Amino acid sequence: MDITEPRMRTVCNKSSSHLHVRGLVLAGVTTLVVSLLTPSGDVMAGESEWSFFRQGGRAFAPLKADPREARFRFGFMYNDDGFFEDLAWGGDLAMVEGRFADSTLTLTTRGVLTGRFDISSDSFDLLNVDFIGGLAMGYRSLPFAVELFVYHQSSHLGDEVTERGDRTRIDFGVEELRLLADWRWSIIRLYAGGKVTLHAFPPDLSGRTVLETGIEVSGSAGKVPLYAAFDIQGRVDQPDLHASCLQGGVGLGSAEVSRRVLYIFMELFAGRSNMGQYHAERERHVLLGISYLFQ
Repeated sequence: MDITEPRMRTVCNKSSSHLHVRGLVLAGVTTLVVSLLTPSGDVMAGESEWSFFRQGGRAFAPLKADPREARFRFGFMYNDDGFFEDLAWGGDLAMVEGRFADSTLTLTTRGVLTGRFDISSDSFDLLNVDFIGGLAMGYRSLPFAVELFVYHQSSHLGDEVTERGDRTRIDFGVEELRLLADWRWSIIRLYAGGKVTLHAFPPDLSGRTVLETGIEVSGSAGKVPLYAAFDIQGRVDQPDLHASCLQGGVGLGSAEVSRRVLYIFMELFAGRSNMGQYHAERERHVLLGISYLFQ
């Protein structure tokens, strides 16, 4: 009797479980240490002002055309396989914020949950769900800003997909480091950077480097906010596995009243899938939805 396959499956499941636990423990311990070592309230020191656990936003603004950005987004998608519902829910919890004469430094915990549902099925079958969580440190001194984000991502197939035998589940988990910098001029924002996979399962993803760049143009028609954004990402070792996203949005509120505005947006996407269980596959889609940034 061949028992190699069950043993390998057991080892893979244990490795994946240990990876998930290690990521959660790292985030939890870091949060606890910072909370113990930093006093609550505001601290004034010369021209600097420090605050702790007060929601003040991110020093590095969220990327508008990155489908896995920390925000709320909900939309209806069409691709080669039919119609789907796309959902993302995420944001940043401010831990430390330092304001200086002409710059800002922030440390936040960031979490994102994303899912895709088949709306042509009787019960809106869940295809894939991803969980992303980590720590982000950003620094802004206009017109420049930079952010370092260290995070863990896991991905899971929906039960209906596996029960029908449409797809075989893989143990997917990555720990990555992303570094981005941007430059602003008037209504234009340019950004560039990349991310490195520190540890991964499947193991062949470990050590991969993905470069990312994009442009955003934000303005208004009267008091109505408008934007157009383009983002492209590509693996250094496999340039053909790139992903590009073009997005345009119209605000439903006035930016003069609040910097947090609900947008109606349209998105065109082509390239490698950003869903973990489908990471080696390509897709093209058009999406119409709404988005809101929780900063």
